Amino acid sequence: MRGDKPTPKQRMFAKAYIKNKFNGGKSALEIYNTTPKQAHNIAHQNLNKPVVQRTIQEELARQGITLEYANEMMKKAMDYNLEGKPSQSVLLEYIKHTHKLYNTMPSSNKVNIKQEYKVLLGKDYNILKQELTETLTRSQELLDDLRNEAK
Repeated sequence: MRGDKPTPKQRMFAKAYIKNKFNGGKSALEIYNTTPKQAHNIAHQNLNKPVVQRTIQEELARQGITLEYANEMMKKAMDYNLEGKPSQSVLLEYIKHTHKLYNTMPSSNKVNIKQEYKVLLGKDYNILKQELTETLTRSQELLDDLRNEAK
């Protein structure tokens, strides 16, 4: 079946998407002979195709960037604070992209990210760190449960 395997351009797009730090428009401009406006449309279409999403996940895994790794890096970023606290917006972007790429964020919630972003930036750092740590712990427990069920 045609949709089971990515095309060569879809594979290249997936690699470029990761290389360009999840910038779909820039990635489409690199891979497809197109205009900037069309590149954003191509990126949007590609990112909504399950075969491209799988290809991105596989490429991330090849690079060692699994959901477990992302959760661990997020925890380290929260714990590591040379100047008192890491950037909350960077943490939020990291969480959003990782969970989006691994399809752990329901599509209906993607619209609410911008609103949540404003709420999170308004929170006290210690409260935010506690909430993120609890979420990370729950996520890790769910992953452990899934892993145990698969055995």
